[in-house]
Amino acid sequence: MADAPALASQILSESLVVHAEITHSNPARSRAAEDRRQRVLGLIEKLKRLLQDPHQYLHEYVSTNWDHGAFYVVLEARVLETIAEEGSSAITTLSEKSGIPADKLLRILRLLSCQCIVEEVHDEVFGLTPVSQCLMDDEDFKAWVAFQWGDSMYDWHAQRPAKAERFRKAMRGVARSMDPADNLLVNWFRERYSQTPFTVVEIGGRYGFASFTLAREFPGITAKIRMSNADMQARGEGDVPEELRAVVRFEQRASDFDPQPVEDVGGTVAAYIVRNMLWNWSDDKVVELLRTFLPVMAKSAQTVVLVCDGVSPARDSADPYIEQAFRRRDITMMTMHNARQRSPAEWQLLFARASKDLQVTFLAAPTWLMPNPG
Repeated sequence: MADAPALASQILSESLVVHAEITHSNPARSRAAEDRRQRVLGLIEKLKRLLQDPHQYLHEYVSTNWDHGAFYVVLEARVLETIAEEGSSAITTLSEKSGIPADKLLRILRLLSCQCIVEEVHDEVFGLTPVSQCLMDDEDFKAWVAFQWGDSMYDWHAQRPAKAERFRKAMRGVARSMDPADNLLVNWFRERYSQTPFTVVEIGGRYGFASFTLAREFPGITAKIRMSNADMQARGEGDVPEELRAVVRFEQRASDFDPQPVEDVGGTVAAYIVRNMLWNWSDDKVVELLRTFLPVMAKSAQTVVLVCDGVSPARDSADPYIEQAFRRRDITMMTMHNARQRSPAEWQLLFARASKDLQVTFLAAPTWLMPNPG
């Protein structure tokens, strides 16, 4: 990192020369100017690697496949041609002509906007950029760019069952390294219950349980994990560390959508935790689950529901590097799980559907790339 200031200064001085020699009005570039341009691009890449820690660098290095996949979808569905015909096109028009559902196509195009393939000129209205116009001007080049072959990840794993365990480990590993949920929960309880015993009820569980982390951090805690899946419960009970067995217990439920037990009333439960469950649930099921908490909350004013889940940021609400990461995650979830990250407005609407009396507060992680130390 010590080389970063000198490298940045070199980039600035080289860039000023390149800007002076290469202009839109004079596209013919001298060999010297081209050499400088390539040198600046190389220096920028070097600076980027210096600024990233190894975890960030590796994640960025292997994540570009989602950008490519999104690009191929747009090329196959001739979305760029539709935009070119209109000058700019609303997502509803592009969806109708391409046959791709509007909510999915919007996520695809917003990821491609981060790569300057298209431009979101107004909210949910897209236009071409010089990059995509290049494809429109050269049909042969576009045919080369659009060439692809291969199987989907599900077909690939079906043909190679021996790789299934690797896939399970990969899902667990990416959740542990990239999911800030446990840190957010620990900080929330530390601000309110640092010296006070309290009880939490965790609903379900996926890639581990927040209750384990909380039980390690807060010796006075009582943690209950409620779930309706007997197999998952058996695996979860087997994973409870010996030192936590006195404070963490599992409770079998007939259904996740049954009202919470009456013994929760009276201030005995500080919070219900719903961690990484709702991202692939339908809106109706999310609302149904939220309503199971309402009778207890109506009689226990201090009881809250803590939902830890992904949020897709509004357009231009984050730095470009962070926004691109979120757009990639949108495509990852859509492609691998047919699921989606909801926007803040969509989350607000779900809580409002559950009850108009619910007060909603968003607590964001500093960055979605912050590794989870657990």
